[in-house]
Amino acid sequence: DILESDGMTFYRYNFIRGTNLNRMSQRKITNNQQKIAGQLARFIYIMHNSNVPEINDLKTDDGDGWNHHDICNNMLIDKKNMNIVGIIDWEYAGWGPLSTEIKNCTAFSRKMRQTQIDSIIWAEYKKLKSKGHQ
Repeated sequence: DILESDGMTFYRYNFIRGTNLNRMSQRKITNNQQKIAGQLARFIYIMHNSNVPEINDLKTDDGDGWNHHDICNNMLIDKKNMNIVGIIDWEYAGWGPLSTEIKNCTAFSRKMRQTQIDSIIWAEYKKLKSKGHQ
């Protein structure tokens, strides 16, 4: 839902039971990085390569697909099975380069950068692309 109050716009989400990935220990992230990276790669692949005619006018020359742009701090994880259960805060979403989206999986989190999960995301993304995955 989009709510307006005192000239400000707010986004209201249904409650998503999960924990922000950046609030988990680096050890937990590292121990589950293959699973997390696979899920992120699939999400990025689907989103980046989607074709949404209703918003094609938002495409610019400086990009090659749709991006969340702020994914690092906005992933909610089920701590029991380490599945991504939600990706929130879409206010920066738009057209952009794939390299930026994957870089942004770690850009704003020291813990995520130290896991070097971005290289696993790249590898998983390339597998999906080579298969023409849908």
